Amino acid sequence: MSGWECHINDIMGKPYVADIAIYGKEGNLWAAHEQGDLKNIPVKTINDLQNNKNAIYEKGVVLGTKRYTLVNDQSGTFNWVCFKSKPTEPGEHKYSAIMYESIKALIFIVGNAPDVQGSALLTALETLLQAFQHSQY
Repeated sequence: MSGWECHINDIMGKPYVADIAIYGKEGNLWAAHEQGDLKNIPVKTINDLQNNKNAIYEKGVVLGTKRYTLVNDQSGTFNWVCFKSKPTEPGEHKYSAIMYESIKALIFIVGNAPDVQGSALLTALETLLQAFQHSQY
């Protein structure tokens, strides 16, 4: 099992995490939860998230197959943004997602219940973020 797979499995072992994916800043998929939906983010979306935040503010963003709206942009200070899913049907719940931007990668993580907040998702990433910092990723 590769180092990335170990991190993915560790994070997916958290009871409040539904999905995770790691992309290089050029848009290539580095690692992802095998049954997850985040492994299908197009390169254009990866580029827009880094270079065209106005479009994200106006239209939201599709991560996998779900549309999200930006609810908290801490990219200038803490390197992360928080999204909420947009319900497509009446009564459908909203779920939190985080995108964390490191030196070389973008990490996406989604909660598995409506009450899972972005702060919990950031906590789930702690070990991975320490490894990224240590390796200068």
